[in-house]
Amino acid sequence: MSEISLLGRGSSHQIKVGPKQKVKVHALRYVRPGERDFLKHLPDPLPQRTLFLYGADAPLMPAVLRALSPEMHIDVFTNELHDKRVAEKKYAPEHKINVLSGSDLQGDENYDMLVFAPTKYFDRMLFFDTLERLNLIYPKGTALYVVVPQERLKDFRKKIDQELKGVKIISSTRSNTVFKTVTRGSDVKKKWSDRIANVAVSTMNAEFTMQTRPGVFSHGRADTGGVALSEAIDVIPGENILDLGCGAGLIGLALAKRQNDAKPDHGGSVVLVDSNIRSIECCKKNIEINGFENCEAIASDLYETEKTFDLIVGNPPYFAGQRIGEYFIETAMKYLNKTGRLAIVSKHGEQLAEVAKDFGFKTTTIKRKGYDISLCKR
Repeated sequence: MSEISLLGRGSSHQIKVGPKQKVKVHALRYVRPGERDFLKHLPDPLPQRTLFLYGADAPLMPAVLRALSPEMHIDVFTNELHDKRVAEKKYAPEHKINVLSGSDLQGDENYDMLVFAPTKYFDRMLFFDTLERLNLIYPKGTALYVVVPQERLKDFRKKIDQELKGVKIISSTRSNTVFKTVTRGSDVKKKWSDRIANVAVSTMNAEFTMQTRPGVFSHGRADTGGVALSEAIDVIPGENILDLGCGAGLIGLALAKRQNDAKPDHGGSVVLVDSNIRSIECCKKNIEINGFENCEAIASDLYETEKTFDLIVGNPPYFAGQRIGEYFIETAMKYLNKTGRLAIVSKHGEQLAEVAKDFGFKTTTIKRKGYDISLCKR
């Protein structure tokens, strides 16, 4: 039996590979059912060059291929700096598994096999974007395996049939369907585009234009929760503001607009931070098209700075529960000045208020547009 040891914490798992083989993987924290389903149907012989798409936070499949084929070239692509950091902590240098990151996948390398295993939360338009881009940058006939959670099969199946050739279902379980297929290359009717959406944002106290792309939070629209937060808080010209988990920058841009409208030479600043590289590219473009000279956008997973802020705002993803909200509160403790305020929009204001209390904040929660706005002060 082949074995491989990852870095960090986790337990040992025996993974069935093909009809007869098994691989033992050590220090694995979890196994997604779709990963097991794919690994049971690996091609024989194994490819020489493999790319995993958007799976940087799931190290099992690259680890198993490395155990089976020490000479295989293995790359993993992500546009999330959090996932990149998680992956780089799991792979040892001797594993020779390369973690690539960027706003868009580049065609700098050719591969014998592409593997795309989105989770049930994967953005629908980013899924479409990815299949179209694979046809743009890789040669016709490149082998592609797509592992689709059953909850998303209705969403994704038609696009798979449209964009890919020789589509075969090689596994179907209660959890996932595994498709074996190949790229169409330039034969496709619909060519890849960046799918930029121009959004005219109009809140109670600010109007501006914003661009978004697939995979960026609230693509093609102004998020209601973000609008609610931007309208609910007071902004003083000259304040330094931090927007954590900013997406395309809706909240921070709205506050920058309010500052500029109140006093064009106010001297304050707005910093937009997100771990998603594509989000930050949108933010930079949005700063440019609105002429907000007092703004900057930073791609960062664990933001660190020597600055302090008068106001920190955040709109944590709802599917993450309290985890990201807790990170926002902890970050606020480090970077708010003594009289600074924290404002978070969520669907679970009572729980966030309890967490904020543990960090020494006093919280007032107000309801707006169906959301909880948690206003926190020391």
